[in-house]
Amino acid sequence: MKNILFVSPYAAWSLHTVFETTLGHALRLRGAKAEFLTCDGLLPACGIFRPTVEPRTEASCRVCQAHQAKNFAQNDTDFEWLGGFVPRHIYAEARAFVDALPADQLLETRWKGMEIGRWVQSSVFSFNRTNGIDLSDADHIKTARDHLYGGIVATEGLQVALDEKKPDAVVMLNGRFFVHWAAYELAQARGIRVITHERGLRKNTMKVAVNARSHDLCELEAIWEAWKGVALPEVAIAYGERVLNDRRYGKNYTWNRFSPPPEDSSQLRIKLGLDERPIVAVFTSSSDETVAFPERRAGAFPEPADFMPAVLRYARKRPDVQFVIRIHPNVSSIVGTNQQEMEHALAIKTQAPDNVAVVMPKDDVSSYTLADIASAGVVYASTIGLEMACGGLPVVVTAQSTWVHAGFAERVWEPEHFGPAIGRALEKGRQPEIARMAMRWAVHFFKHWAMPFRQVIEEPPHMGQVTWSELHDLAPEQDPTLDRMCAAILDGTPVYRLPTRSDAERSQEAEDAWLERTLFGGAAQSEASTADRLVQRGEQLFSDGAHTEAAKCFAEACRLDPQHADSWNNLGVLLHLMGQTDAALDALERSVALDGKAASRVVNLARVLAAVGRKDEAFKLATDTVSRLPEQGEGWAFLQELAESA
Repeated sequence: MKNILFVSPYAAWSLHTVFETTLGHALRLRGAKAEFLTCDGLLPACGIFRPTVEPRTEASCRVCQAHQAKNFAQNDTDFEWLGGFVPRHIYAEARAFVDALPADQLLETRWKGMEIGRWVQSSVFSFNRTNGIDLSDADHIKTARDHLYGGIVATEGLQVALDEKKPDAVVMLNGRFFVHWAAYELAQARGIRVITHERGLRKNTMKVAVNARSHDLCELEAIWEAWKGVALPEVAIAYGERVLNDRRYGKNYTWNRFSPPPEDSSQLRIKLGLDERPIVAVFTSSSDETVAFPERRAGAFPEPADFMPAVLRYARKRPDVQFVIRIHPNVSSIVGTNQQEMEHALAIKTQAPDNVAVVMPKDDVSSYTLADIASAGVVYASTIGLEMACGGLPVVVTAQSTWVHAGFAERVWEPEHFGPAIGRALEKGRQPEIARMAMRWAVHFFKHWAMPFRQVIEEPPHMGQVTWSELHDLAPEQDPTLDRMCAAILDGTPVYRLPTRSDAERSQEAEDAWLERTLFGGAAQSEASTADRLVQRGEQLFSDGAHTEAAKCFAEACRLDPQHADSWNNLGVLLHLMGQTDAALDALERSVALDGKAASRVVNLARVLAAVGRKDEAFKLATDTVSRLPEQGEGWAFLQELAESA
């Protein structure tokens, strides 16, 4: 019987715990033993109670332990406290060791030969939302000492637990937080397989990595190596387009959306003071979560702070080009503000020449509309680089992104090559092969790396709910994704699907048709497709009560495709509700003129005419419609009643 140990110190986080306990049940049905280890108040600082999210109080640890116990009990899972494995003498030894360290050695120190300082770095930076430790800040020093002490205590307890339980595999959340990091390193040193997991970028998906942290790129590179030469079928392209459209409009995210919805491009130009010169859209990254991973910063600017000054230097040499720098919205978001990055962004804004506009994190500017009007894209490592490339836009990337290995963007390794790379991107124009390879990667990135996990849904946000009712639902051969995840844990096999012979032999016909439709002669179709998306987004905003934003979507859809009857109809209805009667009537009349066979459009126009006292016109419209159209749909009774009320 294989023994699987789940290291779950943050089990108060419901979504991840429900995912893990579901896996635990599934593994037991496959003949394995599954045990769970969680925290019992050992840590004076942790990722759950952060000053920018939920500040710690005297009761925090007790409340957290109660939440953890409840989460395990609700999912019928036994657990053990990590504190039961910590030798009693360690607490005093760890405290004395940490208190004696000079501040400048805290994040570089070793404990019994182990790089404990490096193991806690990522958590320290996220805790303070900083890109480093400020040795002049007492709070920063205390945070580092608290994490280092907790890291040592957890490490000692984990060593005892691993040596006693001798698991075949260890499963944990992402491997980035300091207790998880320690568990990862200790297991790897003992030759124990490690499986990390994290929710994907789309709702109700999970990504699982074998012998890698969730932030590592090796799994992504392996997926691309397997699939890069395989053409996409039509159904996969449709999936990719749906994902990209969802991201534009903030749908199906596992986290809060970062960008406002698309806006009128002409209004954006006015807002940012842009003229007709070519535009380079520049996107920074939110770096405090990855700053402890130097391999993720490999490239022209290992220090993220050097990226924007390099953009300014090149912009001063190119007055014929406009640059818009979009500071990543997560720099200041619901998880707090990275003050170092914010101060750096404000300094860049004051230093920017006339041909550079700087968009701050909370500015009401759509990153997607900015990308739409750009002639080239430049990113530090942001995912929007992939999204721009899916539209064929030449993109320059300067660090290790989750897509850099796919080769559709120009990667810059040296600072002196940065400016020339931007120049080449501006000269290229949109390229079909960029779009082809970017779409291939987008499909695999969103579908294979982070797979739909149907047994757990995130409802409400950040809370996990099981969808299975009986253990049999988790048995082998009930769900292929669950089977692959369990096989990865038990045997170390890849989680992602490998291409079959039929996959490899597929022609590029579907890709070619998509490229023809989106990048070449299909400009009108593209505008119509965009209008459809805007209508969908407007309807969602309307249902959410955001009438002003919904009206903007409908108006932009009308501008892009003046023949789009639904756009005019929806705009007219909304303008009437907002008290703009004349504009509402104009929009509704255009809708009926475009498609008078849809009774619903006639109903809307007749209702507004009647409401403003123009009953004769409403009566004539209703009479004509009832006489020429067969009975149809909602509102028909209103037309009949109106027609008969002479």
